[in-house]
Amino acid sequence: MKQIRINTAILASLILMLLAACSKDFITIQPKGQFLTQNYYTNRDQAYSGLVAVYDLLRKNAGGFENMITMMNAGSDDNYAGGGGASDGAGIQGFSNYTLNPNIIPASFWGDHYQGVFRANILLNKLPGTTMDAAEKARFTAEAKALRATYYFNLVRMFKNIPLILEPLAASDIYNVTQAKPEEVYAQI
Repeated sequence: MKQIRINTAILASLILMLLAACSKDFITIQPKGQFLTQNYYTNRDQAYSGLVAVYDLLRKNAGGFENMITMMNAGSDDNYAGGGGASDGAGIQGFSNYTLNPNIIPASFWGDHYQGVFRANILLNKLPGTTMDAAEKARFTAEAKALRATYYFNLVRMFKNIPLILEPLAASDIYNVTQAKPEEVYAQI
């Protein structure tokens, strides 16, 4: 009899702890120390920071080891890929000897350019609601569109059929994006 009371008391305590621990406030945490797009891009300074972020991906053209200038020159007679051998820098070697394939092309050529497209799309989506001078807002819009066009120009030349994304995507929509024909991409550029 005493054992049943103890087991019942333990079971009741466990149920109470579980019910108290599963409240919405306990599992819903507001992010701290980061900017959310819902409450950002409200003024000129935030829009300017967003524009700088769109420009940041231009480094892919000339910065770092896996940059457009190095890779495209490796595919020409302007330079020799060099290195310690055919396995040293497989991406640049593939450009150099025309054996580039999906397994050795640096993933950053795709990812960095689409990150620039993503940042441009977010800025273009948020700029109309930003409190700032209309002429400067128009300039920021034009710059973001020109940068997005640059990223698409590089992408379509490297990969041919690519997704043409002109609006910010929700996470659930990412798997529904289809490839556009190069002509459509060039028309958008």
